[in-house]
Parts: sequence; structure tokens; C-alpha cells
Amino acid sequence: MLIVLASIIIFFEVARRIINLIKTDDYSLLNLARIILPRPGCAISCWLVVIAVFVNKKFMYNFASIISILCGTIFFAYPEAGYNNQYLLFENVYSIFTHTTFMILAICFITYKFTDFRYKDISKELIAFAILALYILIEILLNIEGDPFYFLPNNDVQEIVSLSYPLFITLYSFFIIIYFNIFYLIQDRKLIFKRK
Repeated sequence: MLIVLASIIIFFEVARRIINLIKTDDYSLLNLARIILPRPGCAISCWLVVIAVFVNKKFMYNFASIISILCGTIFFAYPEAGYNNQYLLFENVYSIFTHTTFMILAICFITYKFTDFRYKDISKELIAFAILALYILIEILLNIEGDPFYFLPNNDVQEIVSLSYPLFITLYSFFIIIYFNIFYLIQDRKLIFKRK
């Protein structure tokens, strides 16, 4: 089942790139990078769950689940990309199907126990998070993506919550730290009760 769901994501990711390559008149290196590289955070989540399925390592399932549930939740709470046209275009269908599929995969990883969130083994997930942060920074610096995870000044989320940027980035940082830790705290709590 995981391979079928991952294949659906691969189909939509490849189809989206092919369609965008056909539609474009701008074959500059920057525009090709914008079309080919995974962006924004949700497209990154797509590839993370696909990689997790085929790599079949606990730390990858853990990391993909954490990032994908966050991105999927943001999409369904604020579905700008999926429902922003009068008619459903391919881009809308792509967005709806991929977000739904990577959320289902992330939840399957957890419920079918492919994940194992333990603080003693968190180092690999933190390294993956650092690599993701570096990738995001490179995308921003090369102007491939403006703000893939909504943390730069004047982003859509900051406008919705109407906070000054210093307060927004402080709350954002606390949220990410707490969110990332919730998975490990729940797992540790289960293990503590299991030992008693």
C-alpha cells in the first residue's frame, strides 16, 4: 500500500514538472530550477515521504512524518493553492491529491509503526532537519523559492495572524520546537506506561 501511495505522488510530481516544462517560454537556469526542484515545503514533503518509503529507514519515516503532517495541516487549514480557481485545473488537482496522499502516508507511517520516535535516536532526524534547512536557505538565496516554510517577514501566515515580525518569528520558533518534540514526548510516554 505504501508503494502505491508513493507512486501516486511520484506520478503527480513528475506530471507537474512535465506540464510546467511544456508551458514555459523561459528556459533560463533559474526558471528550470524553479520547475524541477521540489518547492515549496509541501513539494518537499512529497519527496520526503517517497524517499522514506523506498529507503525504508526509521529515521526517514520519523522525519518525513513530522514535516509532512505539518505541511499537510497548514494546507488543509489554509487551502489557498488547492481551491483558488473557479474550475479545478491540473495544478489544483495536483495540490489536493498530493497533500492528501502525503498526509495519509505520514499517518500510515505512524499507525503501522514504521516510525519510532525516541530521544536517544533523534540525532539522525536533527541532521535531516539541518540538511532541509540548508536546502531551504539555498532555495531562498538563489531566488528559487521565496519562503517555502512561511518564516520570512511579510509572509501569508504572518499577515493572517497579524503579528509583528519579531513576535511572529519567536512564536514560530517555539511552535516548531514544541511541534517537533511532541512526537518524541508521546512515544516516550507510551514507553513509560508500557514498562509499568
